[in-house]
Amino acid sequence: MAGQGRCSAMLSMVLLLVSAAAVVQGASYTVGDATGWKIPGVMGTSATYLQDWVANKTFVVGDTLTFVYTPNQHNVLTVSADAYTACTIANPLLRLTTGNDTVTLAAGTNYYVCGVGTHCSLGQKIAVNATAAPPGTITPPAAPGTPTTPAPGNSASGNAVVVLQVLAAVTVSLVGSLALW
Repeated sequence: MAGQGRCSAMLSMVLLLVSAAAVVQGASYTVGDATGWKIPGVMGTSATYLQDWVANKTFVVGDTLTFVYTPNQHNVLTVSADAYTACTIANPLLRLTTGNDTVTLAAGTNYYVCGVGTHCSLGQKIAVNATAAPPGTITPPAAPGTPTTPAPGNSASGNAVVVLQVLAAVTVSLVGSLALW
């Protein structure tokens, strides 16, 4: 029986570690939701839809943004604050062109613009402030605008799934431990 208790305790620890690793993931967002990354004020979009999209969310370090757009019509440039303000696209920090590009937010304000034609000056740009993660959350370090594998979905619903996974793992661990005591 003592061996089973130690095995159970080990299993509990492994499950808790795996669950904690799942918390590392940030929320995943699709920029502009179903509308995607387009010029504001054209093709049925409001003139402020991108700014409204950013304003209605709270971002933390490690969250990912996926930019969905038609390649050759748009792109995504990660730029400095000055380049963002002036819509200077000559020397971006990062240029993304696939039409389904995902970046991981770093601490502070992250600046993204479209570098095609005059799209930036027409308002196709966002400034996203990522704050430190809530206490108890582990987040990986990320360089500004670091591209990652595109995330499925278009919302922050991933956090709810992670919380449920953690709760399920903790419950299984506790029940398993109690059953063997």
